[in-house]
Amino acid sequence: MAEKTHSKASRTENSLRNVTCSIVAYVAKFAASFFFRMAFVRSLDNVYAGIDGLFSTVLYIISLVEMGYEVAMAYVLYRPIAEENYAEIRRIMLYYRSVSCWIAVLILLLGMAVTPFLPQIVGKLPDIPHIRWVFMAATLNMALEYLFKYRRTLICAMQKQYICTLAHYLAGAAMDLLQILAVLLTRNYLLCLVLQGCGLLLEAMVEGLYIKRQFGREFWQRQRCGMEGIPISRQVRPYIHSVALHKAGTVLLSHGDVLLISQLAGILQAGIYSNYKYIIYALNSVYTLLMESVAAGIGELGALEDKQKSRKVFSAVQLAGAWIYGFSAVCLYVLFNPFIALWLGENSLFAEKIVVAIVLRFYVNGMKKAVSVYRDALGLFIHDRWISLAEFLLFFIFSFILCNLGMGVEGVMYGSVLAAACTSVWFEPLLLYRKGFAAPGAGQYFIMYMAFAGCTLGGCLLTKAAAQILPWSGIAGFLCQIVMCIFIPNLLFWLCFGHTEGFRILQRKIGAYLHKSMKRKLVEK
Repeated sequence: MAEKTHSKASRTENSLRNVTCSIVAYVAKFAASFFFRMAFVRSLDNVYAGIDGLFSTVLYIISLVEMGYEVAMAYVLYRPIAEENYAEIRRIMLYYRSVSCWIAVLILLLGMAVTPFLPQIVGKLPDIPHIRWVFMAATLNMALEYLFKYRRTLICAMQKQYICTLAHYLAGAAMDLLQILAVLLTRNYLLCLVLQGCGLLLEAMVEGLYIKRQFGREFWQRQRCGMEGIPISRQVRPYIHSVALHKAGTVLLSHGDVLLISQLAGILQAGIYSNYKYIIYALNSVYTLLMESVAAGIGELGALEDKQKSRKVFSAVQLAGAWIYGFSAVCLYVLFNPFIALWLGENSLFAEKIVVAIVLRFYVNGMKKAVSVYRDALGLFIHDRWISLAEFLLFFIFSFILCNLGMGVEGVMYGSVLAAACTSVWFEPLLLYRKGFAAPGAGQYFIMYMAFAGCTLGGCLLTKAAAQILPWSGIAGFLCQIVMCIFIPNLLFWLCFGHTEGFRILQRKIGAYLHKSMKRKLVEK
């Protein structure tokens, strides 16, 4: 076999390289997306933003036909990659490539079938030219994304996620710049979607070239792959059912909010909310990348080493997640409306009570990330497969009740928070500690959770109070608020948690990585 072995860097080194590239690439992508969104809303209007969000929600629901193969296949790949069993890796990937083709075809067919019934699904369609062709173009883009997803799964399981990150965000940034020109010159939404599809093809091309370089040209040749061993379909079958249920609940929870708001509060409110959600999505995307950058290392750690070490590493991951989401919650609480006003104008603002609800939902969902990354990497999704669907059911019930009590958009946000508090917030950590770490309970986790939440609340109140006494307004006041948001919550977190074991682990691992990087550069010189 002519494959090349990927370099045996440490888990820490791979994880931190992934994190670094995730940040750099995402900054470029977000800068381009930021200006595209501004051009999009100002050239068209919030109704287009609402339709964009609604169509995305419908397509994410259609994408449930994927049934969670991505997570299940990544879990199956961890051991053969750790053992450098390239014949098994190729056997798994040939199977996954075939599955990806069928998934893409199913998404296309379902999109075509749904198109005539869009008014019944999303409500009365606004007067947008070629709106059904717009939906079909978005469907084609979704199918392209899933057609090539098997490549990304393999590269990420190899702990080389930075390759996918660079390909995804740099290609996306280039397409965003072209979309800015398209929307300013033509005001044609359909052309923007065509350019998005070109970005997906460019990204897939880069990932394909990387795999060919790592494993050789014959990697995808089925006739040279032996069929010995347990059939792949039988290996992944125990996981698919569980992951599919998880994905169904996660997609409905993540994207059902726009659909609920459009039905209960109107499409204009959904459009305004989609601008706030765009910022939330931007932050969640980079933070998910940061968490997923260490997921392959966690999977390998769980496969090859002891549970005690895995639990110690989790304390560091939990602290990192809490610090990131706590700091972000403070920034959003203080800066959300001033930023939206400068970016899109005063007519795109929500009242502060709605902003508080949006930020609270963001924080509660973000605090679950560390647990969910460990759960997926250690294969524990089998044990809580119904929890996401139960959470969505409660989300729908609570949101419907609160909206009918006159709460509107904030009712949907608080409905999500209440649903999470009744289900995943307590159940998933308990499962991780009992099944993943072989610990009797998760008391330490919940103590730290409350400490992190208290520190975040304190940061919100202190930073908001400091921002309100500023004598400046406009851009000058906004810049001063940014400085306060950077220093006050981070200082508070350092004072509260700088002495913990999790902080020491983070400090040690980051320091070791920086030392290795500097030493390598000196050797190269």
